[in-house]
Amino acid sequence: MSGTPISLFVGNTAILEISLVDVLTDSAVNAATVAVTLTDISGVELAGDTWPKTLSYVSGSEGIYRALLSSNVDMEEGANYLYVATASAAGMDSRWSGDVNAVRRSF
Repeated sequence: MSGTPISLFVGNTAILEISLVDVLTDSAVNAATVAVTLTDISGVELAGDTWPKTLSYVSGSEGIYRALLSSNVDMEEGANYLYVATASAAGMDSRWSGDVNAVRRSF
């Protein structure tokens, strides 16, 4: 399954957030192991943070997982990167990926 493209600001701390829902029961998944990795187009992990990055469940959120991405992640403005996310819960393993666009924050 292909994920939604995301944009990240070069040189900024970012919040990575994933919402998990069991599609069979339409209920939130609140007890999963969730991780994400950022790579260049050829699959090499980006310098400046530790991968895979574990996302923690946000207490009381109904399926939301979050992690902070370091402002030191080595991205160039205008370049394209990839993310790969994984989630594992009782009887469920999911993997998806998508494009990451590196943009400069402006006023």
